[in-house]
Amino acid sequence: MSAPTPVPAPVDVPRLLHLLRVEPQPRLTWVSRDGERVELSGRVLVNWVAKTANLLGTDCGVGPHDVLRTALGPAWRAPVMWLAAWHLGLEVAAHGAGDVPADADADVWVVPEGADAPGGTPDVLVVPHAALAPAAADTRVGSHGWVDYAAEVRLHPDALPPGEAAAAAARAGEVRASGGARRLLDPEAGPEDVLGVWADGGSVVWHDGLGDDALERLAAQEHATP
Repeated sequence: MSAPTPVPAPVDVPRLLHLLRVEPQPRLTWVSRDGERVELSGRVLVNWVAKTANLLGTDCGVGPHDVLRTALGPAWRAPVMWLAAWHLGLEVAAHGAGDVPADADADVWVVPEGADAPGGTPDVLVVPHAALAPAAADTRVGSHGWVDYAAEVRLHPDALPPGEAAAAAARAGEVRASGGARRLLDPEAGPEDVLGVWADGGSVVWHDGLGDDALERLAAQEHATP
């Protein structure tokens, strides 16, 4: 299978973040097979996006038209990365957990701890496996430009850095305020799927591959539909 092609934001991300940042209701709910659960309101989601965008801009030095690739699979931090990258004008591609194709060019890779090293010399952000771990247990952090995302992101400001509003507006789709449906997304969902739910005013409910019974319970508990 060929590597996903990096894409620019298909909607007006600055406007979306503006709408999300004042919302106290959940906009991202993530549940794992191991029983981990993370729920982010719109306001908290934007805080994470802001910190991540500041990390990407300051520590990695990326800017418009650079490429960010995530190899996290269906993890709650992945959409945070995508929004932060799109806010800065980067192009985004998503791979399965630990799937780092040697021939996929990127300026920044985001990989789980223990993943294979990407080819070339990109910046690498390492993410711990545990959903709320404060640091990654990977001995390669601190060398060759590898950064412990969980440890470093908390040190960055909550305020969004300047984004690519003009470029985003030129290719913008309609972005709605909250009030849309709670959408249960398949683990194979990609950046545009997640962004599409938010752009439609909806709330994302995501999981990393629950069995049928657990998935049915999740849908009922969260009042979410595919």
